[in-house]
Amino acid sequence: MEAVLGTAGPQSLVTGPGEFYGGVRWVRWAGRHVFLGGYFRVLGFLLGHPSVYGSNFALRRAVWQAIGGSVVRNNADVHDDLDISYHLRPEMTVIYDPTLPMGVSARPLTNWPSFRRHIRMSLVTFRVEFGEEPPLRRRRERIRARRGREARRRRAGTGDGG
Repeated sequence: MEAVLGTAGPQSLVTGPGEFYGGVRWVRWAGRHVFLGGYFRVLGFLLGHPSVYGSNFALRRAVWQAIGGSVVRNNADVHDDLDISYHLRPEMTVIYDPTLPMGVSARPLTNWPSFRRHIRMSLVTFRVEFGEEPPLRRRRERIRARRGREARRRRAGTGDGG
């Protein structure tokens, strides 16, 4: 992860998937394909960029300095990784690297009360974040910013300036 972050721009984060251990086989499978698969797909759509997975990410100091003052610190029902994902600014880049898995306990997925707590925390987080910035507007702004960065890179690569 450090190598990937080292070659990324100054406003970058790197995240990867989780490999669940413990629990029975079907729980580990559901954790990887349903829980995390949904997490990355659905949240990535809403965010306009890959979401940060709290058990497996690294960010540059400049990113934390830029967003640290705006993340929610006074509500234990807010998912910190989703909160970080939501506070990223359009000029920041999240690199999702599927070749960088991290071992993660399946314990939160092994019983309904724990699983419901995670779902409830997600809903609380959405309520907090969506109140600040509606997701589809946010997505549109992030996509526009990403396209602008890509266009500048193409121009720089062809010698057209940048």
